[in-house]
This record gives sequence, C-alpha cells and structure tokens, in this order.
Amino acid sequence: MNNKKEIICINDCYFPRNALTKHQQISVFSKTLPILMKTLINTLDVFHKYAEKNNIIYSLHGGSLMGYYWNKNIIPWDDDVDVIVRGKDIVKINKLWESGKPINVKKYSSGFNNKLTRIIKLNNQEYEIIKNVPSGIKTLFKLRPRNHNCFINRTGGIDIIYCMEYPDGSLRDSWNPHRICGGPSNKYTEKMCPIVDFSGIKTRALINKIGEKYLDIVYSRKWRIKCHPSLKY
Repeated sequence: MNNKKEIICINDCYFPRNALTKHQQISVFSKTLPILMKTLINTLDVFHKYAEKNNIIYSLHGGSLMGYYWNKNIIPWDDDVDVIVRGKDIVKINKLWESGKPINVKKYSSGFNNKLTRIIKLNNQEYEIIKNVPSGIKTLFKLRPRNHNCFINRTGGIDIIYCMEYPDGSLRDSWNPHRICGGPSNKYTEKMCPIVDFSGIKTRALINKIGEKYLDIVYSRKWRIKCHPSLKY
C-alpha cells in the first residue's frame, strides 16, 4: 500500500494535494480560494493607499511577509493577509473604526462580534472594519469588503495589529504580546519598510535584514523552505 502524500508544486511552493487553507479550512484547490485571494489583494491595495495618505508606516507580517520573501505573493495555502503598523499609528486605525457606522451583522467566531463591526468608506467602496473583543492588551482589527461571498467559516480579511515596544527595547506584536516582531517600531522610517510589489499591487515590507531575522526567531530557519509546514518535519 502506498501511503506517500501526493505533492503539488505551485509557484515553487510544495504542499500536499489535500492541504486546507489556514483559517477558512477550505481546499487549496477550491474554486472559492482564487476569489478570496483576489478580494484580499484588492483590500490590501485600498489599505495601502489609505496608509500612504495618512502617513502610516506598516509592513506585511507573519505568513504574508514570508510569502513576500518567497515569491512576492500570498502563500498558496494562506487565506488572510497580516500587516503590522507602528504603535503610534494604531491610533489612526482606531479612529477609522470609530468613524464607521455600527451595523447589525451575524455573530462571528474567534472573538469577533457584530457589536464591534463598523461600516466605513474607502476608495468610494464600503468596507467592514471589525475590532476584536477587548481581552487584556490584545489588539487586532480586520478589514474586508462589506459585500463578499468568500469568507466562509471565519471573519477573514486583512488583519491589522501594531508593534509594541517594551522598556528593554524588545518588540512584540499586539495580538500575541509574548511573540517577538520585527517592527515597525515608532523609530522606523520608510526606508526600513519600503514600498514593494506583492501579488500585483504596491504594499510595504520590512527590509530583508530585519524581516528575515524576525522570521528566523519566530518560525525557525525552516521557514526558508518553500513548502507546507506538514512537509518540513
């Protein structure tokens, strides 16, 4: 009996044929996934333009930064986009949320609910910006189009967190204060998070010298292997 997994390669990334996306838990070969990814990239494009207009310095983060370093694209089995802003810039994100109109929507899973959903307009389109249920110092916002048909099981969208700076100089992310991040700190300049091409649009990403060191610490150097986590061990 052959128990070997059938391995697929897309954009130089290897993964098992039966791989599911990280959050929505849908097949990598689902017809929904290309629609979802296009929605994410379009939303990131809108966020980037808003950030540039409001002097918000940010970077791709986590798996999204990894995908950029791999092939300047979303990892084939990922289904959200992570960005991180400077600590002083999260205030602007919160004001954007506060400016929105509350709306009654279905209750979400994973700590999000209708009471913290606001409708805002960006680029003449309506978006939902959702704030996590307050829990200690954990902070995360989600941004996604109001009208969509691709976020199935979870809230989905662009995850926006901020960089926390501790007295000892260490940097942590606001969603997981025990996890190191690469910045941007309040001292970071645009040169440290330059504008880059990502999946056909402009966004920002930490320079390799900073970002790769951060990924090495959080994910170990095995993140450099362009394959699904299940194939690395």
